[in-house]
Amino acid sequence: MVNDGNIPVLAHAIRLMTAIAEDRALRNASELGRSLGIAQATNYRIIRTLENADWLARRAEGGYEISTGLLRLTESAEPARKLLAVAEDEMTRLSNASALTTKLSIRNGDYAVTALRRDPPEVMAVGGTLGGQFHLCYGSSGAMFAADFRQDQLARLIESAPAQVWTYQSREDFLARVDQVRQTASCVDHGSYHPNIHSISAPIRNDTGRILAVLSVLALPHDLPAHRIAELRRQVVQSAQACEGKLHAPQSAPLPAAQPTEGKP
Repeated sequence: MVNDGNIPVLAHAIRLMTAIAEDRALRNASELGRSLGIAQATNYRIIRTLENADWLARRAEGGYEISTGLLRLTESAEPARKLLAVAEDEMTRLSNASALTTKLSIRNGDYAVTALRRDPPEVMAVGGTLGGQFHLCYGSSGAMFAADFRQDQLARLIESAPAQVWTYQSREDFLARVDQVRQTASCVDHGSYHPNIHSISAPIRNDTGRILAVLSVLALPHDLPAHRIAELRRQVVQSAQACEGKLHAPQSAPLPAAQPTEGKP
């Protein structure tokens, strides 16, 4: 049955997947259904279907998270498959060199989604969830994508942002990061999402200049003293440019399929 151009059960599934990607409380199935206004029987069948498809996975500590099975869909598209494949080794190298977690973000509407992540050998590193989704007004990766927006698009993005986006930052802070990207082609963020999560990002562009993805390092505040920022920024930009070089290089043999793995929760 179609309602206003939408298939209700599919719309429910999309809302549920989005809520799980965004939610940090790791709620159980019943809580998710109630919060979204989805009938419990419908909610249960949706979750079971998504689990069976390996699009959702139960977490040991409770609740659900986006599963790696969903990424297989992106690998069927050549640009996405190639992007994941060329980024994997470079992200591992950058994580080992910087002793920081790295992540590759792609854009989904007004949100940046973590498509790939690599963690350093060190235990005390910023963690996160594969498939995690963050509004573009957050962080260095969001500013990177938003820097390609027109002014009217930026204004709409700011006005439509959820209220919690402005908990640790102002609209002026966000616009300053966008301006930073436009001036330096990189971005440093000091805790706009959470005071203990800082980041540095650089873009990965296709041969027409469009941003395909954003490469970032995630850091605790003490990992980014003022004297270290310039060198880390250089490393991130260099790694992003290395990914671009591999993407644009002539391909004589098929690239191996990327094998995304989850980072620490």
